[in-house]
Amino acid sequence: MSVRLSSLTDLKSELRIPAAETAYDTILASKLEATGADCEAFCQRSFTYASYSSEKHHGGCSTVVIKNPPIDSGASFVLIDYESASALQTTISSLDYYVDCDSGVVTLLAGGRFSDGPNAAQVTYVGGYASTGTGDTQKVVVPDDLAASVKELAAARFRKQQGAISAADLEAEEKRARAVWSHYKLHGM
Repeated sequence: MSVRLSSLTDLKSELRIPAAETAYDTILASKLEATGADCEAFCQRSFTYASYSSEKHHGGCSTVVIKNPPIDSGASFVLIDYESASALQTTISSLDYYVDCDSGVVTLLAGGRFSDGPNAAQVTYVGGYASTGTGDTQKVVVPDDLAASVKELAAARFRKQQGAISAADLEAEEKRARAVWSHYKLHGM
């Protein structure tokens, strides 16, 4: 199953389709999943809670921004500096960096800098948002404004397909959704 950032139950409620009515469930699930995928593509990240291994970042600076926050502070976190000229990998002690788990910003302490070059900072971590529910109620539990924007855009896409709204109305809803999504978009990637 693709990512769902809102539940089928919530989408049906938005569209005022009774929960017991299942005739549109397949198409609604498809709209919801496609809209969630569009959101992740726009934001250049995954919202799904998972283990991310050897995520690479450009070096030459003292900070990196993890691609899939929030970071699970109770899980393993490994930060490696990779010097490409010598192919030397150094695991950085947890005493030598600070992690803002909510934003995903990792900062080397005491004036430290990652080696220069592409892929110089490599990070392995667990991050993203947990999933809840099963079946029709399953969704990744993202911030409320993000979930609402995905649900509302999926509903607008369904309404447009059904001829209930115009292309201009759909475009306006897409613009509103992208405005919300921009707050979760990764910058500097």
